[in-house]
Amino acid sequence: MSTGTRLLRFAAGLFSMDGDVGSGVDVGSGVVSLDCLDSGCVGVIKEAPDHSLLAPLGLRVGKEVKVVSRQVFGGPVVVEVDGRASAVDRGLCCEIKIEPVDDLNVS
Repeated sequence: MSTGTRLLRFAAGLFSMDGDVGSGVDVGSGVVSLDCLDSGCVGVIKEAPDHSLLAPLGLRVGKEVKVVSRQVFGGPVVVEVDGRASAVDRGLCCEIKIEPVDDLNVS
């Protein structure tokens, strides 16, 4: 992992919406939370909480997910899985861990 990538991931933790340093970013593994991905970024789900609404939306471990948009003021994150778009609560997105396919789009 390049130094620039490490700095971007560290900065993403410093300037996260909840103010917790390092939240949503695991610098060593390349895995980030879903709410840290920029619009247009694609990644593979590595971890997901056991929540009754996630599986019907297609948000399961191993699935590829694309962030369509992130709504302002802590609103939902709109994601696309298998060609279907869904809005997911920002708090729940913090618990879904993603390995970005292109880590240049991690914020």
